[in-house]
Amino acid sequence: MKIKINTGLVLLSLFFGLLSLYSGCGKENNTSEFHLIRQMETDKACYQPGDTVKIRLTLESPAGDGKIVVSYRHLNRIIGKDTIDTGSAARLTWNWFPPGTDFCGYLVEASLQRKQEIADQRTIAVDVSSDWKKFPRCGFLSRFSRLSPEHVDSVISNLSRFHINGLQFYDWHYKHHHPVKLIDGKPAAVWQDIGKRENHLRTIRNYITGAHRRGMMTMAYNLLYGSWEDGPADGVSESWRLYRDQGHTQPAKIDFDQNWSSDIYLMNPADPGWQKYILGEMKKVFGTLDFDGWHIDQLGDWRPMWTSRGNPVKTDETFGVFLNAAHTTLNRPLVMNAVGQYGQRQIASSPVEFLYSEVWDPDSTYADLVRIIENNYRLGSGRLQTILAAYVNQGLAEHPGEADPASVLLADAVIFAAGGAHLELGEHLLAHPYFPNANLKMKNGLHDRLLKYYDFLVAYQNLLRGEVQTDSALTLHSRSVQLSDTPVQGKVWYYARKIPSRQIVHLVNFMGTATSNWRDNAGQQTLPQPQKNTVIYFTAGRPVREVWLASPDLANGLPQPLQFELRNGQTEIKIPELHIWDMIVIDYQD
Repeated sequence: MKIKINTGLVLLSLFFGLLSLYSGCGKENNTSEFHLIRQMETDKACYQPGDTVKIRLTLESPAGDGKIVVSYRHLNRIIGKDTIDTGSAARLTWNWFPPGTDFCGYLVEASLQRKQEIADQRTIAVDVSSDWKKFPRCGFLSRFSRLSPEHVDSVISNLSRFHINGLQFYDWHYKHHHPVKLIDGKPAAVWQDIGKRENHLRTIRNYITGAHRRGMMTMAYNLLYGSWEDGPADGVSESWRLYRDQGHTQPAKIDFDQNWSSDIYLMNPADPGWQKYILGEMKKVFGTLDFDGWHIDQLGDWRPMWTSRGNPVKTDETFGVFLNAAHTTLNRPLVMNAVGQYGQRQIASSPVEFLYSEVWDPDSTYADLVRIIENNYRLGSGRLQTILAAYVNQGLAEHPGEADPASVLLADAVIFAAGGAHLELGEHLLAHPYFPNANLKMKNGLHDRLLKYYDFLVAYQNLLRGEVQTDSALTLHSRSVQLSDTPVQGKVWYYARKIPSRQIVHLVNFMGTATSNWRDNAGQQTLPQPQKNTVIYFTAGRPVREVWLASPDLANGLPQPLQFELRNGQTEIKIPELHIWDMIVIDYQD
């Protein structure tokens, strides 16, 4: 069936779709964008160099004599094109063979054309990277009950669409000190976790298989020093315990009520006996399940603490010893949580894939997020990337409700612009430190908005992460908006970074927002007021060859050339639109 497209109607629908996204505080609005291209998908979350990328495009209905014109882009350059006749098919599939270069992000643009006019357009990013730690994008799984293979595939497929390349399997295990429940030497089919939830071996295995099929790393979550109360019956010596008093009468432990399976007692990570025991248990994990590595958790700064012999212990000073022993014994990828940045210096000097920071008070502002990412970059000598576990709407998540789009998107804009990534996607949007908490739903188009942000994170990863350095020497000026080199309410934050022959300037809009805090427990943050025709100027110091803009909020993330002028020694650029986040790229002459 042929479709007659009313171009005016399409443009009008797109206008009202954009209007619904930027109409104040982000409360629910039933207006949605109209699309003839329903969706684009790739078969994996990320690809090895030399892999074939399989792309699938779904139309609302067959387009008849239309065609799909595909452009493959690396940053602001088109590196290839394809044309695909739609015919009578509503679902189109084709292969793309990216360049063999490792660690590159691409943006695939698909335009539906009829009679030389563009009726609709979609984009999707592609990551070609041989090692996830170069550009890590972490998600999570937290429910392992009896789930159908179809349900498992649906969850993995959604996370793959967000290009999540590593999954933390949260509370998948039996006991912290005895992760795999064995019966007559074989893994049990079902067991209860610490929260008395039923976990199924088949579900976990299906998730691991599905994740691997999509190119994702799978990480088995567990504490580095946790033992249940019945640990001694399983071979855990009480002499390995940590205590809150020097007389070792008060064990260091997390107290749970009767709704949980046990309290959790803290062991001394530096004790050779505990190391041998728990690393032996983790070897059983990898011998039973096809996990790739270990996501190691801790509980932050509990000082003062003592051993059973009355010796004082600073647990952060034990992390390096433990991680090196784990690396030697297990020979598996390791990631360790720095709770409130506790122990991050020791973690950064250990054999970990990247730095993972769970952000807690008093680090509640957007500026705190930037500072943590910058500090991690320095601690890792520029070689370790950062993932932030930052629970944006934690207060709201205490009860069923909706996530606040403004607080989620602004936090991601700041984290991504500063060179980090955000742990927030799993079976649900993560808003609570207990990952199974699924109280908040993504409404108001937030799911689709986040897709654009994650496509942007991947498509422009070579300008956002890796060896990109902060450029504190650049000072930006404007005659039309208030600029700030710190992300604060009521101004536009500018953040300059650089690589050879290029300068990247991020503009994140806080004009009209309600707060400078990323931690929005009450869901009070508001979307910023869009800025039009903003003029910025700066001293370049060398000849500018070209300037271009890309934004997850505009033109499906496609790069747009910008005009620039040299006036009185200043390079002046006009920014047509700024909604939440624009990235300005200045290419200098060699």
